[in-house]
Amino acid sequence: MSSHREANTFALPRGLQNYATPAAFKAALDVFYHFTRNLLTGEDYDPCPLNPEGIRTADGLGPTPEWVKSYFGNPPYGNVTPWLDKAIEDRRRKVTACLLLRVDCSTAWMHDKVFPYARPIWVRGRLRFIRPGETKPQPSPFASVVAAYEPGISFPPQKVMWEDGEGWHLSEVSTRMDT
Repeated sequence: MSSHREANTFALPRGLQNYATPAAFKAALDVFYHFTRNLLTGEDYDPCPLNPEGIRTADGLGPTPEWVKSYFGNPPYGNVTPWLDKAIEDRRRKVTACLLLRVDCSTAWMHDKVFPYARPIWVRGRLRFIRPGETKPQPSPFASVVAAYEPGISFPPQKVMWEDGEGWHLSEVSTRMDT
């Protein structure tokens, strides 16, 4: 595992990466995206499951089963890159992937793996999670976004600003179509 960290990576409160997605939030997305359920278990396909100890695992990072057409995932916030790569690959395979992410527009992964490939669905306010062993939901310490990787859909270009040794620059970033 690489020790490289983004400049703006911050320490998350203990256990925050392992909170389950609020059911009503996921259900609202399901109405629109119709997440694929396993016919044998009735469960949604989940590329970032919690194991019995409540820890997120990389079990879902293998190939997405062919019967899956649309899924929701809540990857660990500490290292989302493997799940973003999986979502990009799944989009190319005509699978819709919706990933719940922390909003951090200062990171390379947001600019390189979300904006060019996914529709950002901005979450107004803060999601409220129930910590293990507690009953009262607590707000997330950061804003959230759902990155919806939708096959065959192009989104209006976004403008991005950055500074280098020559000054500030402004350019358009177009959504990448499936190839």
